[in-house]
Amino acid sequence: MMKRWVAGLLAMALMGWGAQGVAEVGVLVRGWAAGDGDAMRAVAAVYRGVAADVAVTYEAVARDGYEGAEMAAMRGGTGADLLYVSGYEPGLALWNSGLLLDLKDMPELEENFSPALRQPWSSPEGNLFAVPLYGAVHAVYCNIDLFRAHGLNPPGTWDEFVAICEALRGAGLVPLANAASDGEALFEDGFLAMLPNYVGGIGDREMYQSGERSLGDGAMQEALTDFAQLGRYLLRGASEGTSAMARFAGGEALMCMATSAEMAALDGAAFEWDVFAMPAHAAERTVVCFRPEAGIAVNPRGANVKAATDFLQWLAGPDGMDLLGNVLPDGHFPMIDAPMALDEAHENALLALLDGRESDVPFVRRGTPMYEVMRGAALSVIAGTQTPQGAADAMVAGFVPWV
Repeated sequence: MMKRWVAGLLAMALMGWGAQGVAEVGVLVRGWAAGDGDAMRAVAAVYRGVAADVAVTYEAVARDGYEGAEMAAMRGGTGADLLYVSGYEPGLALWNSGLLLDLKDMPELEENFSPALRQPWSSPEGNLFAVPLYGAVHAVYCNIDLFRAHGLNPPGTWDEFVAICEALRGAGLVPLANAASDGEALFEDGFLAMLPNYVGGIGDREMYQSGERSLGDGAMQEALTDFAQLGRYLLRGASEGTSAMARFAGGEALMCMATSAEMAALDGAAFEWDVFAMPAHAAERTVVCFRPEAGIAVNPRGANVKAATDFLQWLAGPDGMDLLGNVLPDGHFPMIDAPMALDEAHENALLALLDGRESDVPFVRRGTPMYEVMRGAALSVIAGTQTPQGAADAMVAGFVPWV
């Protein structure tokens, strides 16, 4: 669904809003998300009021093989001025090839983005090769109509969350639309979303990643114990091929662990819904998991490096990111560490989960050996094939340092 902001700004763009008769400097942004086209065109329309001679355009290309194709394009002189970049290894490959501009001296990055949310686009030496563009917030969705009917309020602590699950189960209702058969999705939306509440944020996470802290310590065992506890509240007999959010939208359960990027599944839902943060044992220890989706980098071999850098610097500021938040597809949020006011009430509710709380990226990411080790261990406690102690031991046995 096109947001009101986007429709209005696109109309301005189509009417030729901006200075007339001014020689244009073209800045091409290339990305893998076809759904971002309207958002980027809306941002470009506003930027014409900042730099009347700069025309920003967006081109969507195939996601499969994206990094390799962009690497070849930049080396061949046909690369875009700005390009979407994945965090960690895919982005580092472009950086290590000398194909991305170092942005570490861009003040907006340090001023507006926390170290945890800059980290996916940082080199081991401390260089910053992209501006964090947007990501998705992990949350628990709830059917607030049925909560009210049963005299329940969204929980603020883990114990309150479990008490609600138990009360719903005792009433013959299914607490969670997530299912053991969801596998990887359950691991990410359940275990990885709750894990920062036990092990802490970026500083603690880095100690686990280096091996300074053991994956078999008390915090990890407590997280596995609580995750195992959720097993009794999951949906049984889930339809094959359906997502947890689709099952929640269909009324099969009262809650669902998912990301903000999946909120579109609730368009037209027959009930009122709300969200709450994955609760910690003590409310003040809640850390919200913010999953990075895309950064945006400068091609130093591009035709208009300065114009591209100037636009990116503006976009990385509060005004640019606030605008971006209002025009991105629903549930995709700029990763800026500053308050934003969005037009859509549910999006504001999801963003409010970050207010006054630390946020961090997922503890481990796909494509690393430790992801497979941790996924197998965590899901084994749901299946009942290992105890939390046994699962923690398996993590220790399979430990490989990662960054």
